[in-house]
Amino acid sequence: MTPSGSPDPVRGCEPVMGPALNDSGTVAFRSHLDAGGQAIVAGNGGPVITLVNETNFSGVSDPSINASGVVTFFGLQLSSGLFGIFKTAGSHQAGPVRLNCLRSTLARA
Repeated sequence: MTPSGSPDPVRGCEPVMGPALNDSGTVAFRSHLDAGGQAIVAGNGGPVITLVNETNFSGVSDPSINASGVVTFFGLQLSSGLFGIFKTAGSHQAGPVRLNCLRSTLARA
């Protein structure tokens, strides 16, 4: 299965942990990728899209999803070194946006 909007093939939609589901029937979960690693993906009965993968984040938590389809997760943004809570623009739009509720920069080795 290949998620729409992303070249990352999801390996049979094998959730790493339990999924998050909203009242609209949209589900978000961490999944293994065919190429290796994990991603947070979302969908609602059709193809899933990759919202976050290990090229831009590390150590991501299981996602949460609200009624509007906004997906949130905890993780380390690799480009900035910021560790915090992030959100997507919605379950049908890739690309996380950082929330300002935690500001912590980790020292890089």
